[in-house]
Amino acid sequence: MIERKFIKERLNDYKVQNFLFKNFEKSSYSHSTIQKTPLGDKIVIFSSRPGMIVGRGGENLKKITQNLKDLGIQNPQVDVQEIDNAMLDPSIVAEKAVEMFVKMGTNRFKFIGHNICEKVLEAGAKGVQVTVAGRVPAARAKMWKFIMGFLPKCGSIAYTKVLESFRIANLKTGVVGIRIKILPPNIRMPDDIILLDEVKEESKNIKADVKKEDKLIIAMEKEEKAEKEKEIKAEKIEEKVKIEKIEEKAEKKDEKPNKEEKKPAKKAEPKKAEKK
Repeated sequence: MIERKFIKERLNDYKVQNFLFKNFEKSSYSHSTIQKTPLGDKIVIFSSRPGMIVGRGGENLKKITQNLKDLGIQNPQVDVQEIDNAMLDPSIVAEKAVEMFVKMGTNRFKFIGHNICEKVLEAGAKGVQVTVAGRVPAARAKMWKFIMGFLPKCGSIAYTKVLESFRIANLKTGVVGIRIKILPPNIRMPDDIILLDEVKEESKNIKADVKKEDKLIIAMEKEEKAEKEKEIKAEKIEEKVKIEKIEEKAEKKDEKPNKEEKKPAKKAEPKKAEKK
C-alpha cells in the first residue's frame, strides 16, 4: 500500500529529527530539514553556532552520518547552515533561557523573563511570550508568563505564523519548563490598515518606476527596428548587385559575333551539252 510507505517515511523523518535534537540539544540547534534526492537523503541542520555541530575536522558530522545509516537512511548527506538572527528563533532563545536559569537560579526568574523579551523585541519581533512553569521560586509549582509586544492567541496566524519551542531546565531544586512563543517580523495581519497617503506615495513610486521601464522598452524597440531596417536595406542592395551582374553577363553574350555564321550557298552551273 502506498499509504503505508508514506507513513514509514514520516516516521523515519521524525526519528531523524528527534535524534538530531537529542545530540545537539546544547549546541544552539534550531531545526533540521530532510530533502529526498535521487542520490540519497539530504539533511540540512540549522544552528547559530555551526562550528560546534561540525566539530574538529568534521568528527561530529562523520559520527552523525554513520548513526543515520544505522537508522536506515541510505547515503545521508549532512549539511550545516548558520541562522542569520538567532534571537528570532524560539528554540535557540529557549536554550539561552535554560542556560540563564542554570547560572542564576530560580530566584531571578523575573529578570530572566523580562531580559529575554526585551532582546527578542530588539531583534525585530512583533511579539513574544515567555512561560516559566515549576517550583519558581516557592516550594509549590507555579506558572509565570512574561508578554511583550503583540502576540495573537487565536486564529490562523496564531496556529501557522507564531513560532513556538519548549525546553526543560534540570536544576537542583527541581525541573523547570520554559516555553517561548515569537511572532516574527514582516507578517501582515488581517486587521492591518494602510493609510491613503502611504498608498499615494507608493503609487507615485510605482508609476515612476513604470515610466522608466516604459522608456527603456521604447528605446529597445527603436533599436530593434533600426537594426531590422538596416538588415532589409542590406538585403535589397545585395539583390540589386546580383541582378546587375546577371544583366551584364547577358549583354556581353549578345555583343559577341556568332563564330559559326552560315556561308551563302553557291549557284548550280548549267551542264554543257555533250557533242555527239
